[in-house]
Amino acid sequence: MIKDMDDNDKNFCFVYLGHYGNWEWIASLPMWSTNEKVRFGQIYHPLRNKAMDQLFLQVRGRFHGESIPMKTTLRRIIELKRERQKMIIGFISDQLPKWNSIHHFSPFFGQETAVFTGTEQIGKQIDAIIYYGEVTHPKRGYYHCEFKRITITPQSMPDFQITDIYMKHLEKMIQETPDIWLWSHDRWKRTKEEWVQRQKEETK
Repeated sequence: MIKDMDDNDKNFCFVYLGHYGNWEWIASLPMWSTNEKVRFGQIYHPLRNKAMDQLFLQVRGRFHGESIPMKTTLRRIIELKRERQKMIIGFISDQLPKWNSIHHFSPFFGQETAVFTGTEQIGKQIDAIIYYGEVTHPKRGYYHCEFKRITITPQSMPDFQITDIYMKHLEKMIQETPDIWLWSHDRWKRTKEEWVQRQKEETK
């Protein structure tokens, strides 16, 4: 990833991740880097319980990565771009969006599934290199993640194609080892049919 950033003179690399295996490992990425010019971060959803939120921030920040609140993601990334800071940022992108955050449905396990599109949209806006993390579970207590590039030119790709590519890779990983995905997200709770109906009612 860092080589791609240097070879293409880009400041940002985004990594798609899911609630698959031990996803908290993303916070340890700074420990594996020897390039002091590149900083690391992860997008997170602040917890309502302030004490628990502070605890999670301490755990996620112990390797000096930056935890960026979801609601301020774009603003913070634009700030970093103005500072010409090189960043690798992880996006957990398999959650169920709220109704007002749905912009696209992607095929996922045979169903049209509401998906977050922020990784792709922000990636296009700032021309980031985009990867996804392919996670395997070789044995109990061990995880292996290989970063695989989706594109170095996100702006050249049709809208939502990057998101669909990631969802296909996520589906393949889950099919191979289904027991380490967080199924409790209830990914199909919000259907496309209900979303379309809501859109019609809002335009009346």
